Amino acid sequence: MNIQEMLAWNKEAGKILCNLGNYPIVFPDYSNGTARVSEQESKIILCALLWQENIPFSVETPTMEKYKFTGEGYTSARSDLTVYAENKKDRLWNIELKAHNAQQKNIDKDFEKLAREQIPGNWFHTLGNADSGTIKALIEKFNKALENAGGIKKDLIISMVVIDKKTMFTYVLHKDDPKIPNIDYSVSGGEITVSNLNGWEQHSCS
Repeated sequence: MNIQEMLAWNKEAGKILCNLGNYPIVFPDYSNGTARVSEQESKIILCALLWQENIPFSVETPTMEKYKFTGEGYTSARSDLTVYAENKKDRLWNIELKAHNAQQKNIDKDFEKLAREQIPGNWFHTLGNADSGTIKALIEKFNKALENAGGIKKDLIISMVVIDKKTMFTYVLHKDDPKIPNIDYSVSGGEITVSNLNGWEQHSCS
């Protein structure tokens, strides 16, 4: 599965996320009636898309490298989702999923896994909504995480879905790229207006 094929899977998952009312999976409500949006929905959707096309995958895949995220010793971590070749042995892509404006330490941990494993990576981020600073703040956290991880060894796809705006942004970071560029945009009247994508691509999820 090449980069363009993986991007297509990302875009299809983003479109489903933004139109979840047309599908069996739902965003469950909290006790106050607001919907809970998490990375779990995107994981299930991506798994369903891969299953539908008979593409081998695994969830919570033990990493090949060892990591030390706590005070304990080095140990194998877990990748949220891994895509395999037809032989079901060769790993092609590792996917990490996150939601909301996550804390830097949580982004650092998952970016490190994508950066150090010896296959291309895919970061899929779900936002229930976004204001004029949300996406910019996230990209700054991504860049800090990449710096902390010492850069990437393979290509990295980054996808961000903004559900209430029914829009999605994708970017492909190559191993020699210095950092992820930010997006110049504003939010007004419930709409995102982009003045400069700076290399990102924007996709309608309507």
